[in-house]
Amino acid sequence: MADGHIPVADLFRQTFAAPGEAAQRILRLDLPRAVWWQLLIVAVLLSVIQTYVSALLAPSDVVPVMNVEPAPMRTAGLVGFGTLAMIMAIALVGRLFGGVGTVEGALRVIAWLQLVLLVPGMVQILALIVAPSFTFIIGWATIALTLWLLSHFVASLHGFESVLKVFFGLIVFGVLLSLAFVTLLGMFGLVAIPELPADV
Repeated sequence: MADGHIPVADLFRQTFAAPGEAAQRILRLDLPRAVWWQLLIVAVLLSVIQTYVSALLAPSDVVPVMNVEPAPMRTAGLVGFGTLAMIMAIALVGRLFGGVGTVEGALRVIAWLQLVLLVPGMVQILALIVAPSFTFIIGWATIALTLWLLSHFVASLHGFESVLKVFFGLIVFGVLLSLAFVTLLGMFGLVAIPELPADV
């Protein structure tokens, strides 16, 4: 937009109604790169806060994925590093498969997606307070929503016609990146890794 403002409410609605078109609008917004970096940093920090709050509200018999003991800023730094790795991979891997997207374009769509996903994160926290039994379902629904939106965003970013191919590609890429990221978190003691029985 020429006036330098993001039409947040309208763009938010379009993200769910027509994610491909929303991605195109995001890529066309007339905003400096610094603004997108700032939005990404804010989104990462808020998502880390949500993770800590969710872990603290989780029932005592549930082992949280994220260890809430270490310093939050260290966790934010590692999550930020993982997000940067995802931005670079989306841009570079997409181009290897004939895409036309750029690193700045990937930054834009990921920054916006991180902000949008704060909403289901809030829903999950609310569920932990009023209806803990629905948290598991909401968690899986959030994962499905993330993959659906990301598939459309990446397809629009790179000019790919098949969103379905992008979807399956993201699943494979996501599994590999998640394994690497969980291993990194485990090295810093930020993720609960179950121990194998002694007789195994």
